[in-house]
Amino acid sequence: MGTALIVSHPHRFAFVKTRQTAGTSIEVFLARHCSGSDVVTPVQPPVPGHTPMNHRGWSNPWRDSRCTGGSSFPAALSRAARRERFYNHMPADLVRDRIGADVWSAYETFCVERNPWDKTLSHWAMRRDRAGGDLSLDAYLADGDFCSDLDRYCDALMDAAEELGVKRILCLGGVYGSMPYD
Repeated sequence: MGTALIVSHPHRFAFVKTRQTAGTSIEVFLARHCSGSDVVTPVQPPVPGHTPMNHRGWSNPWRDSRCTGGSSFPAALSRAARRERFYNHMPADLVRDRIGADVWSAYETFCVERNPWDKTLSHWAMRRDRAGGDLSLDAYLADGDFCSDLDRYCDALMDAAEELGVKRILCLGGVYGSMPYD
């Protein structure tokens, strides 16, 4: 899987990556404009021109496992042991906790979301490719293991924006614009 996050202090933004939304491509583009104290998490496989930085450090696995959309305690403990302070598909509230609520609210914070059907087709194509091309759409749909990360990012689009405090949600194919509570 790709990566999760870029925080650019000179440019005053935080990009939180969601699943199957061209996030790796966006992150590779944004990372080329980062330096110094910015946070850029690694991508897999590595991409030329994308340099991870400032993503390692210590964290509290107990606290991490209790955040909204957080992972289980064993997963949080494993990340802490690997010193992954910022990591793959990190929940936005944990990013806010790491960089500080004052920084989070002062920066342009955004994620990208896509039409659920397009997201489903993208997830199927990824799983099909990983299976060596041997996964039909019918088999994928029958399996029922869809790309749903609503528990990590939102229950509904507008609720997510308000809860996460992001000022914009970009949609592949357009921008929804400022959130109504802005």
